[in-house]
Amino acid sequence: MKITTKDGYELEIKEEHLDDYELLEALDAVDRGKTARLTFAFEKLLGTKQKNELLEKYRDKDTGIISATKMYPLISEIMEQIKEAQNKEIKN
Repeated sequence: MKITTKDGYELEIKEEHLDDYELLEALDAVDRGKTARLTFAFEKLLGTKQKNELLEKYRDKDTGIISATKMYPLISEIMEQIKEAQNKEIKN
């Protein structure tokens, strides 16, 4: 499944990543307030290489910091797009 963020970054979400039980556990933990599991879920979803490439895009050139304040909405956006794409597949 391919998605594009509002910033124009294209991502390839592999179907096997969506069927990963560890991802499901991590997302459940996040839903229960354990937000530290979000970074694990993000990597399970995107894969290490793609996650690292995306993080570098959001790294501040001056400070070297990747803002969590910017990443959380991005992760939410990605998850919402995946949900929408899956709903479209179910309807078709």
